[in-house]
Amino acid sequence: MAARSAIKRLVDRLPRWGARLTALIALMLLLFGRGAQASEPGEALTISLLTMGPGEHPFTKFGHTAIWVHDAQAGRDEVYNFGTFEFDSPTLLLDSVQGKLPYWLSVQSLAGTLRSYEEAQRSLLASELALTPAERALLYDSLRENAKPANRYYRYDYYRDNCATRVRDAIDRAVGGRVRALSQRPARMSFRAHTLRLVADDMPLYAALDLAVGRQTDAPVSFWDEGFLPARLHDLMLNTTVIREGQTVPLVARERLLLPAALALPRAEPPDWLGYYLRVGAALGALLAALGVAAHYALRMRRALAVAFILLGASLGLLGCALCYLTFVSLHSAAAADYNVLLVPPWLLLLVGIGPSLVRGSPWAWAAARWITSSAVLCTGAAVFVHAVQHAPQQNWQEIACALPLWLGAAAAARLGSTWRAVEAVR
Repeated sequence: MAARSAIKRLVDRLPRWGARLTALIALMLLLFGRGAQASEPGEALTISLLTMGPGEHPFTKFGHTAIWVHDAQAGRDEVYNFGTFEFDSPTLLLDSVQGKLPYWLSVQSLAGTLRSYEEAQRSLLASELALTPAERALLYDSLRENAKPANRYYRYDYYRDNCATRVRDAIDRAVGGRVRALSQRPARMSFRAHTLRLVADDMPLYAALDLAVGRQTDAPVSFWDEGFLPARLHDLMLNTTVIREGQTVPLVARERLLLPAALALPRAEPPDWLGYYLRVGAALGALLAALGVAAHYALRMRRALAVAFILLGASLGLLGCALCYLTFVSLHSAAAADYNVLLVPPWLLLLVGIGPSLVRGSPWAWAAARWITSSAVLCTGAAVFVHAVQHAPQQNWQEIACALPLWLGAAAAARLGSTWRAVEAVR
């Protein structure tokens, strides 16, 4: 009240226009004073997209992403990370296979984030977003709400709901759906193609993922869908524009490389290893067929062939059971409609059960081996037929090229090995 009285007395003493101007300045100082530093919610915030490069561990091959919030007023830097899970959990492998591995949103310090990625020799790029104060406040409030214990957990999906898509969706909501609206153009590569190019330097991982993901990963995707990859999410944000004061400007205002890349960059295209798969399958099939020819004339080689069938049934039968579980039981959407289950039928495990009888030369066991290997040939033929008649088939020619000569050789070996007694009788 004392301040307002002083202003009134000042106004009474000055000419008309001077009084109005002085009163306006005084009122502004009185009403806004110390709050001028943050006159609007979100004014003190700077929000950046963090893009981390891929690492050497299988869990880090695809890179990572997070949101960095800098609060100038509070002097605080927070990193919101949707990719947190319990790495040393005793049920990690089981939860992963079932598709039930829980992930959550954690809040970390920028210093700790920089330290851990520097130790892992992974790059880190900060892309500051051109958000209005209201959009910054909205995004920050939504992140804090999401980070509460009751809201932080979610069921991870490799392609549709992961650490990158959660960041993408949060930013998109803050800008009123602008990112999604501008990213519906068809992309050039499928989920499978991106997966295989990123793991091409790890052949066992490449083979496992190519075998385990189903037809859905070959469906056409948009630029929006490609946001499941941190590097593609960065490009998506880089190519998004927003309207600011009547002008169209990039969503990414500026970028700063916080950590350089120390590891080799991933491939830009997936490798074509059809010939390699075919040679492996042909070599294994030829080896089994050669054992069958030898078993046709020698009892010792027949026993060696029996052992080979036991090993084949144990390895590929268990693989078939795992694929059936992933395809028909687990919650992994990427493993649905996986026609590779036809290439390794789970009943191959029967070769293990009849193995001792095969070694002893029981006629019924060798007849069963003929049936089991012949059924694998028929199932592989069914996979070829399905691939041929479908409009958008699963891209599994590599696996078919390996399986077909393998099972043809195995079926020939089982037939040759089962006739050795008749040959010796003729002699």
